[in-house]
Amino acid sequence: MAKIADVFGRLEAFSLCILLYVIGYIQMAASNSVGTYASAQIFYAAGFTGLQVLQQVFVADTTDLLNRALLTSLPDTPFLVTVWVGPLLSGSLLKHTTWRWGYGIWAIVLPVAFSPLALSLFLNQRKATRMKLLPPPPPRKRDQSLLQTLKRLWFVLDIMGIILLTSAFWSMLVPLTLAASKKDGWKDASVIAMMVVQNQSVAAAGHVTQTFSFSATVASVAISFAIKYAKHYKYFVVGGSCIYLASIGLMIGYRAEGRRSTIGKIVGTQVVFGIGGGMLNVPAQLGVQASVKHRDVAAATALFLTISNLGGAVGSAISGAIWTANIPAKLELYLPAASKEDAGKIFGSIITALSYPVGSPERSAINRAYQETMDKLLLAAICVCVPLVLLSLTMRNYNLSQEEGGGGGGGSSGPS
Repeated sequence: MAKIADVFGRLEAFSLCILLYVIGYIQMAASNSVGTYASAQIFYAAGFTGLQVLQQVFVADTTDLLNRALLTSLPDTPFLVTVWVGPLLSGSLLKHTTWRWGYGIWAIVLPVAFSPLALSLFLNQRKATRMKLLPPPPPRKRDQSLLQTLKRLWFVLDIMGIILLTSAFWSMLVPLTLAASKKDGWKDASVIAMMVVQNQSVAAAGHVTQTFSFSATVASVAISFAIKYAKHYKYFVVGGSCIYLASIGLMIGYRAEGRRSTIGKIVGTQVVFGIGGGMLNVPAQLGVQASVKHRDVAAATALFLTISNLGGAVGSAISGAIWTANIPAKLELYLPAASKEDAGKIFGSIITALSYPVGSPERSAINRAYQETMDKLLLAAICVCVPLVLLSLTMRNYNLSQEEGGGGGGGSSGPS
């Protein structure tokens, strides 16, 4: 999408993403089988990911570096509201209509919401053409064949490079994904352990986990304002990585039962965790953009977001492996003799795990198994975050008020 935006234009790339998005939603709404729904996910993911990249490219196009951090956070601000009202709206929708409209409604809302931006891009693109501000298109021979046209697009869009990059990611992630489909493969580690351990309801546990995303969004917006006045970004990346690392240590101490843990302390660690995360993403992306020339901002931004998502996917796979390697064995070890045969059911179903009353030998064994495994996950996270702190110190710290266009990339000011 970043290459399409560079070659054909921002409006064309945005429109393609919206089209893919809408096709995905329509397919999901009309699906009657897993195969159709899976096919819909291809279009949905392409549209969603492309739109995510193009939003950041658009921000880079329309802002200088000093104000870019603030505008980069803008697309995330609706989350401050939707994270709380979304479940209420979806519940109301299911009450008055079918689940299909939960997808179908966005096939209508999305194009309508996009229309003001589309109109703005179209009018400004036409104005720039009249004022001869756009670079002239490459000359094309009248007798150019279709094969020659496709050959030109092959090189202009860097298709081979994209294929090689995608193949590398595919080679890494697909085996990890397929492992989950095997009988003894990795299972999803999405169990909210603090709900088993703290005996909270699903809604309450959900709100606790959402605290991270909420606080991260607030922190991201606040840091964006701070960057505008500090005119540098490195301080926030270093500080955010340190806070992020410290929050994991707090989680080890306050998340578990038997360590004087309370819901207040758990929420507090999630807030600190969110602040650290919110301080990292926008300043790091700004640093990437400041390090390249404006013509390379779209590609650099896309690469940054791709690597970020790849890291998340690999992290999920590793955590799933740790979870699967430890929980069944620990359940076999700690469950009472009469319940050891149910270890597989408990591991495969959070509902089964929650069916044992708090204080029973089985529930205590489950809590202990989850607790010890979560400790290993958090220790692994600390090991990964320590290099993050060290690497943040090696970043260049461009003075954003002295950089022009898309970034430094050999600009006059250099790092401070």
